[in-house]
Amino acid sequence: MLFRSVPSHDSGGGGGGGVTSLTAGTGTFVSSTSGAVTIWVGNTSNLEETFESKTTATGVVVHDCTTNRLFYHTGATGNITPNFTNLSLASGEATSISLVVVQGGTARNVSGVQIAGTTTGVSLVWQGSASAPSGNANRTDVFSFSVLCTATNAYTVLGMLTSFGGI
Repeated sequence: MLFRSVPSHDSGGGGGGGVTSLTAGTGTFVSSTSGAVTIWVGNTSNLEETFESKTTATGVVVHDCTTNRLFYHTGATGNITPNFTNLSLASGEATSISLVVVQGGTARNVSGVQIAGTTTGVSLVWQGSASAPSGNANRTDVFSFSVLCTATNAYTVLGMLTSFGGI
Protein backbone atom coordinates (compact mmCIF):
# COMPACT_ATOMS: atom_id res chain seq x y z
CA MET A 1 0.00 0.00 0.00
CA LEU A 2 1.50 3.35 -1.01
CA PHE A 3 0.60 6.66 0.59
CA ARG A 4 1.29 10.13 -0.76
CA SER A 5 1.55 13.12 1.53
CA VAL A 6 -1.70 14.91 2.22
CA PRO A 7 -1.55 18.68 2.77
CA SER A 8 -2.57 20.01 6.15
CA HIS A 9 -5.91 21.74 6.34
CA ASP A 10 -7.85 23.66 8.92
CA SER A 11 -10.24 21.21 10.55
CA GLY A 12 -12.52 24.03 11.64
CA GLY A 13 -10.84 24.85 14.93
CA GLY A 14 -8.69 27.60 13.46
CA GLY A 15 -5.49 25.97 14.68
CA GLY A 16 -4.27 24.82 11.29
CA GLY A 17 -5.50 21.29 11.91
CA GLY A 18 -3.97 18.46 9.98
CA VAL A 19 -4.97 15.08 8.68
CA THR A 20 -6.75 13.16 11.40
CA SER A 21 -7.39 10.02 9.41
CA LEU A 22 -7.35 8.74 5.85
CA THR A 23 -8.71 5.27 5.18
CA ALA A 24 -7.47 3.30 2.18
CA GLY A 25 -8.68 -0.27 1.81
CA THR A 26 -8.20 -1.98 5.16
CA GLY A 27 -5.56 0.45 6.47
CA THR A 28 -5.89 3.80 8.16
CA PHE A 29 -3.31 6.58 8.05
CA VAL A 30 -3.48 8.62 11.23
CA SER A 31 -1.65 11.84 12.04
CA SER A 32 -2.00 14.10 15.02
CA THR A 33 -1.84 17.88 14.77
CA SER A 34 1.55 17.71 16.49
CA GLY A 35 2.95 15.87 13.46
CA ALA A 36 3.32 12.40 15.03
CA VAL A 37 2.30 9.76 12.51
CA THR A 38 0.90 6.29 13.14
CA ILE A 39 -0.02 3.88 10.39
CA TRP A 40 -2.58 1.26 11.35
CA VAL A 41 -3.14 -1.81 9.21
CA GLY A 42 -5.91 -4.02 10.52
CA ASN A 43 -5.71 -3.97 14.32
CA THR A 44 -1.96 -3.30 14.64
CA SER A 45 0.34 -0.38 13.95
CA ASN A 46 2.67 -2.46 11.76
CA LEU A 47 3.13 -1.75 8.08
CA GLU A 48 4.14 -4.79 6.11
CA GLU A 49 5.26 -4.96 2.49
CA THR A 50 5.48 -7.74 0.00
CA PHE A 51 8.61 -8.35 -2.06
CA GLU A 52 9.06 -9.58 -5.59
CA SER A 53 11.37 -12.52 -6.25
CA LYS A 54 13.62 -12.54 -9.29
CA THR A 55 15.72 -15.51 -10.37
CA THR A 56 18.61 -15.89 -12.84
CA ALA A 57 18.63 -12.17 -13.62
CA THR A 58 21.36 -10.54 -15.68
CA GLY A 59 21.80 -7.25 -17.55
CA VAL A 60 18.96 -4.71 -17.53
CA VAL A 61 16.18 -6.10 -15.30
CA VAL A 62 12.77 -4.44 -14.99
CA HIS A 63 11.76 -3.71 -11.38
CA ASP A 64 8.10 -2.67 -11.50
CA CYS A 65 7.53 -0.33 -8.55
CA THR A 66 3.73 -0.30 -8.91
CA THR A 67 3.29 -2.67 -5.96
CA ASN A 68 6.81 -3.44 -4.67
CA ARG A 69 9.90 -1.50 -3.63
CA LEU A 70 11.75 -4.55 -2.30
CA PHE A 71 13.16 -7.11 -4.72
CA TYR A 72 14.78 -10.46 -3.81
CA HIS A 73 17.32 -11.79 -6.33
CA THR A 74 18.60 -15.37 -6.33
CA GLY A 75 20.73 -17.16 -8.90
CA ALA A 76 21.89 -14.02 -10.73
CA THR A 77 23.91 -15.08 -13.77
CA GLY A 78 25.57 -11.71 -14.37
CA ASN A 79 25.75 -8.14 -13.16
CA ILE A 80 22.41 -6.35 -12.82
CA THR A 81 21.25 -2.92 -13.95
CA PRO A 82 17.83 -2.36 -12.38
CA ASN A 83 15.29 -0.48 -14.48
CA PHE A 84 12.85 1.06 -11.98
CA THR A 85 9.50 1.47 -13.73
CA ASN A 86 6.16 2.99 -12.66
CA LEU A 87 7.61 5.26 -9.98
CA SER A 88 5.23 8.20 -10.65
CA LEU A 89 7.32 10.64 -8.62
CA ALA A 90 6.67 14.36 -9.00
CA SER A 91 9.35 16.97 -8.43
CA GLY A 92 10.10 17.15 -4.71
CA GLU A 93 9.02 13.56 -4.02
CA ALA A 94 11.26 10.62 -3.11
CA THR A 95 11.14 6.89 -2.46
CA SER A 96 13.41 4.08 -1.31
CA ILE A 97 14.01 0.84 -3.21
CA SER A 98 16.08 -2.16 -2.11
CA LEU A 99 17.51 -5.12 -3.99
CA VAL A 100 18.47 -8.13 -1.87
CA VAL A 101 20.98 -10.19 -3.86
CA VAL A 102 21.81 -13.66 -2.56
CA GLN A 103 25.32 -14.11 -3.93
CA GLY A 104 26.83 -17.39 -5.04
CA GLY A 105 30.52 -18.19 -5.54
CA THR A 106 30.80 -15.41 -8.14
CA ALA A 107 29.68 -12.05 -6.78
CA ARG A 108 27.36 -9.98 -8.97
CA ASN A 109 27.23 -6.20 -8.96
CA VAL A 110 24.69 -3.47 -9.50
CA SER A 111 26.68 -0.96 -11.49
CA GLY A 112 24.01 1.47 -12.64
CA VAL A 113 20.28 2.20 -12.59
CA GLN A 114 17.66 3.18 -15.10
CA ILE A 115 14.38 4.93 -14.45
CA ALA A 116 11.61 4.21 -16.94
CA GLY A 117 14.11 2.58 -19.31
CA THR A 118 16.69 5.34 -19.50
CA THR A 119 19.73 6.76 -17.73
CA THR A 120 19.06 10.22 -19.20
CA GLY A 121 18.36 12.59 -16.32
CA VAL A 122 19.48 9.99 -13.75
CA SER A 123 22.45 10.84 -11.54
CA LEU A 124 23.63 7.83 -9.48
CA VAL A 125 25.86 8.64 -6.49
CA TRP A 126 27.33 5.78 -4.44
CA GLN A 127 28.04 6.09 -0.73
CA GLY A 128 31.74 6.67 -0.11
CA SER A 129 32.81 6.09 -3.71
CA ALA A 130 32.59 7.47 -7.22
CA SER A 131 32.07 3.98 -8.63
CA ALA A 132 29.76 1.09 -7.86
CA PRO A 133 30.83 -1.11 -4.94
CA SER A 134 31.69 -4.74 -5.59
CA GLY A 135 29.34 -7.49 -4.49
CA ASN A 136 30.54 -10.13 -2.03
CA ALA A 137 30.73 -13.83 -2.95
CA ASN A 138 28.72 -16.27 -0.81
CA ARG A 139 27.00 -13.49 1.13
CA THR A 140 23.69 -11.68 0.99
CA ASP A 141 24.11 -8.14 -0.32
CA VAL A 142 21.49 -5.41 -0.07
CA PHE A 143 21.73 -2.62 -2.62
CA SER A 144 19.62 0.26 -1.30
CA PHE A 145 18.59 3.28 -3.35
CA SER A 146 17.02 6.57 -2.32
CA VAL A 147 15.43 8.04 -5.44
CA LEU A 148 14.81 11.79 -5.34
CA CYS A 149 12.89 13.47 -8.15
CA THR A 150 14.57 16.88 -8.41
CA ALA A 151 12.64 18.12 -11.47
CA THR A 152 10.48 16.65 -14.22
CA ASN A 153 12.35 13.55 -15.50
CA ALA A 154 15.41 14.41 -13.36
CA TYR A 155 16.48 12.10 -10.55
CA THR A 156 19.30 11.89 -8.01
CA VAL A 157 19.74 8.30 -6.89
CA LEU A 158 21.78 7.68 -3.74
CA GLY A 159 23.04 4.09 -3.64
CA MET A 160 24.72 2.00 -0.98
CA LEU A 161 25.69 -1.62 -0.42
CA THR A 162 25.34 -3.47 2.85
CA SER A 163 26.63 -7.04 3.08
CA PHE A 164 25.33 -9.69 5.47
CA GLY A 165 26.97 -12.95 6.68
CA GLY A 166 26.88 -16.14 4.67
CA ILE A 167 24.02 -17.30 2.50
